[in-house]
Amino acid sequence: MIINIKTSELSHKLIREYSTKLKLPAENIIARIALAYSISKNRQLDIKSIRDSKGKEYKEDTFFGKHKTYFISMLCQLYGIHRTDINLPKYVKLHIDEGLELMDKFFESNVNHTIYDFLIETIDRGVESIEHSNNPFKFVENTNRQVPDKQYFDRLWKVNIGADENGDAIVIEPNNTNKYNNSHIAIAGTTGSGKTQFALELITQIIEQSQGKTNYIYLDFKGLNTEDEKKYKKFFTLTKTEFINAPHKRIPINPLSFIDNVNENNKKLGINKFVDYIVEYSNAGSSQKQQLRDSVRAIFAAKKNGKYPTLQELQKELPNHFQKMPNVVTEIIEGLSDPPIFSDETNKDFLNKNYYFSLSADLHQSIRFTSVFLIINYVYNTFMSMPDAPIEKGVRCMRYVLLIDEAQVIFRDKKAKFVLQQILEQIRSKGVSVILLAQNVDEFDQPQFNFSSLCEIGFLLKTSDLTGTKKIQKFLGLTEKEMNVLVRSLEKIEPGQGVSNIREYRKGELFNISQFYKRK
Repeated sequence: MIINIKTSELSHKLIREYSTKLKLPAENIIARIALAYSISKNRQLDIKSIRDSKGKEYKEDTFFGKHKTYFISMLCQLYGIHRTDINLPKYVKLHIDEGLELMDKFFESNVNHTIYDFLIETIDRGVESIEHSNNPFKFVENTNRQVPDKQYFDRLWKVNIGADENGDAIVIEPNNTNKYNNSHIAIAGTTGSGKTQFALELITQIIEQSQGKTNYIYLDFKGLNTEDEKKYKKFFTLTKTEFINAPHKRIPINPLSFIDNVNENNKKLGINKFVDYIVEYSNAGSSQKQQLRDSVRAIFAAKKNGKYPTLQELQKELPNHFQKMPNVVTEIIEGLSDPPIFSDETNKDFLNKNYYFSLSADLHQSIRFTSVFLIINYVYNTFMSMPDAPIEKGVRCMRYVLLIDEAQVIFRDKKAKFVLQQILEQIRSKGVSVILLAQNVDEFDQPQFNFSSLCEIGFLLKTSDLTGTKKIQKFLGLTEKEMNVLVRSLEKIEPGQGVSNIREYRKGELFNISQFYKRK
């Protein structure tokens, strides 16, 4: 089949604009990239939504070159059709037009990205996700959800991260799009390095400056003991934070409420996603997984008028579907429900408040891990349902901070890694900053993916291994010349000190970090 393509009028304009802006030698290159970018989203488009054909026409040989087989194969895989399907030319056009609009949106939000950054960060990972298309860990639409009215802070954050050797303050602007493509922060430091106190100080400054317009969640996987809770009292008071020590106090969300209970297709996707979260730690077989899925479907079917079922109702339903009880799956549901870790209903003001979620060390590892998963999933799906946060005069308007302590626990899990990767890539456009705390640099650099690569800002404090210079160079993204400075710094680094890759200070140069406990 000969496939000649005629783009829409808008697409032709964008092709010319980005071919010039990105210094590409021919217009068909940007059109091919747009096609691949759209396909990488793994989303079927409706032929009825096809645009006009008032743009430029590309002959098959000019457009595809030697690559026609690859593009057509990906489209056939996406739509489950044969290469002779009469609608293939329309699918090609649809994905070119959509890809160009998505690219335009991407570069508008990431003004410092080159075409090479774009290719590495988006298409490569997107095509990889097609190969794992059975993985449900992605945003699920919910037509029954009322998008929260979440305000945002529309000025620059000016965060004092410490002082140089002369005592002069070092101030960074994480949401300045002329300096940083995202506001994500990676912090590596061992116990006693000052990592936690540094993170508390960053959060406090952001909350104070935003005057309540930016909110946050602090996810503490290891949990606070009674003595630590007393030490944090000043922090909770200054930031107007509600401390929730689960299960002694319920986390104010219903983790089932991200599922669409009106649209049947969305409901199936949401239920499958929830089931996968629950069985992640259980190594459950296909039979147990199906029995859990049937249980969740049953409690949703019993609800009317858009009401959501609860985990306690799910626990009561399990005996009707499981052939053998107890088992690992039912024990996880029981662990989440008795005593209950989550509320029956989600607090409507959830995203307009500040929370510190402490998951008690008394909870089994599988329960703590699953709870963190469910919280992150709820936040992710809620923000992805919102419009993008504006960028005004180089300032990314900020709605939220999601801080994950002991993030190495998530880094090490295969499916959890995929979820966190998606969050880091997609949630930044919603005005959300993710702060990741881990013990060592090598925790960020996992097989197939380096999490620090999606965090524009990195801080390295004292760790147990400061000899792996290649890993450190990768973590901070430093040049060989900058590494010479860093190596000298690491020879002298003490607890309460750090090095960084920030634009506002000399890369690799030692400085004293800000710490919350030093506040008067």
